Amino acid sequence: MIFKEIEEFSPQNYSEIASLLSQLTSEAIKFSIDNFKTILKNDNTFLFGAFDENKLVGILTLIIYQIPTGKNGRIEDVVVDESYRGKKIGEQLSLMAINKGKELNLDKLFLTSNPRRIAANSLYQKIGFLLGKTNSYFYNYKK
Repeated sequence: MIFKEIEEFSPQNYSEIASLLSQLTSEAIKFSIDNFKTILKNDNTFLFGAFDENKLVGILTLIIYQIPTGKNGRIEDVVVDESYRGKKIGEQLSLMAINKGKELNLDKLFLTSNPRRIAANSLYQKIGFLLGKTNSYFYNYKK
């Protein structure tokens, strides 16, 4: 298994990311080629991938942002192909994000995970994430 940052566009990576995202949620996800290219060009977004030979089998997105209280990161869209789960791929991708955060001198690294995702929540706590004491809210512009 090879873990690396995805830095260049390829039709194969685009197709495999779209396939992985379909396993993330039952809701339709609009992931376009332009969206993918925008992510790759953004200096504050890092897309990490796990590859079994040349096949992309897991992804994690790390977003960096500066606010008055510090320089923070946020992990989003962590997904491992169903046939590869239980092989510590999510853990390795998460550790890549933690290490990138250290390299970028972040103050905090945030993520959210559905409480029903028992294995994922256990993993995050095992590698050092603390369970927050706040509610998580979002505003949906595309209702």
